[in-house]
Amino acid sequence: MSRVIFRTGKRHQEDAAVWARQRLADRKGRTFSSADDQDGVLFADGVGLGKTWEALSAAALILYKKAQPKAGRRHVLILCPANLVTKWEDELADGSPFRGRLAAWSKKLEKTGQAKTAQLVEETLACVFPIRSGDHVRIKKKYGTFHPPGGTYIVSQSLITRRGHGLSALRREDWDVVIVDEAHNAAARKALDALQSRRRASTKLLLSATPFKLEPREWNGLAKHLLKRSQKVLNHTDVKVYIDRLAEVFQNPAAPGPKPAEVVAAGDVLKHLAARTVPRTFDRDYLMLMQDGSATALPARLDQLDDPAVRFLLEKLRSDNEAARDHAFETAYFDARFQLATTKDPTFVATQLRRTLATGAGKAESPRRRALARWARATFARDIRRALETGVPHKTIVFTAWVGRGANGEAASLQRILQASYDDALATIRASLGRRWHAWSTAGQRRFGAAADKTESPVVTSALGALADDELTSVLAGKHSRLAGRIARALATSAAALETLAGGLGDLDTGFEKRALKRRIRDRKAALSPWSTGARLAPVERYTGQEARSARDRAATAFREIGPPWVLVASNVGSEGIDLHTYTARIVHYDLEWNPAKMEQREGRGDRVGRKLSDNLEILYCLVPRTYDERMFHQLVARDRWHGVLLGKAAKQLERDGDDQDDAPLIDHARLDKMRLNLAPPKAR
Repeated sequence: MSRVIFRTGKRHQEDAAVWARQRLADRKGRTFSSADDQDGVLFADGVGLGKTWEALSAAALILYKKAQPKAGRRHVLILCPANLVTKWEDELADGSPFRGRLAAWSKKLEKTGQAKTAQLVEETLACVFPIRSGDHVRIKKKYGTFHPPGGTYIVSQSLITRRGHGLSALRREDWDVVIVDEAHNAAARKALDALQSRRRASTKLLLSATPFKLEPREWNGLAKHLLKRSQKVLNHTDVKVYIDRLAEVFQNPAAPGPKPAEVVAAGDVLKHLAARTVPRTFDRDYLMLMQDGSATALPARLDQLDDPAVRFLLEKLRSDNEAARDHAFETAYFDARFQLATTKDPTFVATQLRRTLATGAGKAESPRRRALARWARATFARDIRRALETGVPHKTIVFTAWVGRGANGEAASLQRILQASYDDALATIRASLGRRWHAWSTAGQRRFGAAADKTESPVVTSALGALADDELTSVLAGKHSRLAGRIARALATSAAALETLAGGLGDLDTGFEKRALKRRIRDRKAALSPWSTGARLAPVERYTGQEARSARDRAATAFREIGPPWVLVASNVGSEGIDLHTYTARIVHYDLEWNPAKMEQREGRGDRVGRKLSDNLEILYCLVPRTYDERMFHQLVARDRWHGVLLGKAAKQLERDGDDQDDAPLIDHARLDKMRLNLAPPKAR
């Protein structure tokens, strides 16, 4: 039993799951304080490496290892941001890749004499209760107290702290395993506090890609949920020495920094609580947008650029854009900057400058927008040609920090600009191909129609009809004869899983479980056919906090598949947790963030396990020369390097607009790499 491994197909995920099982179920390796002190671990892999599967695999192993299993399904709680409930639900849905791995794991254990226990674990993780509101757990009972039935509850983090009869029942429950996604968020910490006060979480699995990219003292905030006695982790001698030495280098780059033995010692302490795997290489290409719409390649990713390289890039940005300078905007921008500098309240000056650079100054439109439009026309035309050649779409995500409200907001304005560029690109390709384009479109519509005639599912028929109505999708299906059939088969498989799910309604006696299953069926229907539920999806869609959750989920689901949208304008709402990687060819940083962790989260939407494009992911920066953008880029390079290790500086200072004295020093990449903690889990045997 002790050698059981949950096979996910990724070695680092399997190692992390076994590491968690050893600490929390086998009770081995708990040497931070005492054998009884630890009741949680932290998965802190780099963005996109599959922490979701690590946590679910670890949960399966931990439940399997329980010495005295209780009768019936066990209780698992998944706490996540509200916009990620659907993602976790999809991971555990019938027919999902993880469910396939779970079934294979359970079947393999039949030979060990533990088939009943393994089947119980499978039933627990397969019985899913998505909880998005208090109404979903509100039960009317004439007598007694409501006890949630066994299964896996996926609950919005903000709900668990609210008042309500059903919500109180969730807080009262003795959870066998609690999984907390995006554990660094304030809402996650409050949710954990609500459970911690009742000691209702005996085993906790925390997930976060950014705990080591934040200010060191935040470690204590996470560690108090991993250790029963709320240890101050950074007060441990070895960790304290490491942090202090690192802080010396931040304040004075000439300082020697932590010794190799001190780096190892600090890592050994933190390895009791956390495991982190980072990719050795990045399959990303970095580019800089020029004002004429062209893009120049950066010689390396940000954290490997040295100071001369940064200065050379910024000088090249100025010189190459000399002919495209917008003097009207420059005059308006510097007038606005002077007014901000001389105001009595200079608070958030940098923030206002950044917004001016993103949107424009007065009547002068930002040259960044015009450059993006020029670049987008050429790039989208190239993507359409590549899709025609290969049958595989190449999609784009544009991230912006400025959203605004509705159709008049900044995100909507970017959507219109990109939609116009897409329309121009499509018209250009259509005109160049002439009759062939029309013939492919006709053939594609015919193939989608033929595929629809073969299915008995109304949902699949509707989806195929909506895809046939999209011009580019129908042309791709006409050019590539097997594409329509492949899409139809994938939809049919999902429809069959949906029918199986719906078939279980008649077997349920309790209203609670029946209502939960109905919600799952409704969610699966929306995921099955995002193109035919609601208004027609445009080639360019938005994913921001201004859209309803259902609209965001629909756009994200369709973006992962072959079909519209081909471009997504996203805010920071879309920078964490969601998977958008399947056909993403590039990430565009329309504006920069002070904190490189936020930039990495953005890029992680496209650089994830399971991406189907063989080309490197392109990362594009949009800078306006001779403006505040230059300083931000220089600091982003310096801070990105520091975010690879535990920072020796307060995170709130990194988030501040700041003066020169708050700037991070640009330390040599190789030198900082020697100070990096190695928290990779041991190889499972």
